[in-house]
Amino acid sequence: RGIFFGWLRGRMSLLPAIFCCGLVFAVLHGFPQLIRALTAIGILLTYLRLVSDSLWPPIIAHSIFNIASMLLVYAALTHQLPETAGL
Repeated sequence: RGIFFGWLRGRMSLLPAIFCCGLVFAVLHGFPQLIRALTAIGILLTYLRLVSDSLWPPIIAHSIFNIASMLLVYAALTHQLPETAGL
């Protein structure tokens, strides 16, 4: 993403580059139903890259987001298992 954003910045103004980077982030995740939410996250991660001038803050934020997402999915699945186990 760091190289891609730099490439975009050489070809367009700041806001379109941030949006495009966020949209590509969303599309590459492969969940069409989550395009809007993942685009927003991609925009946030790109903004973190821009203001920090480092890839580490967006890498850390992305890792935290992924861990939180996995914990929520795990909690949802374990909460639902007893309800469906008798079916």
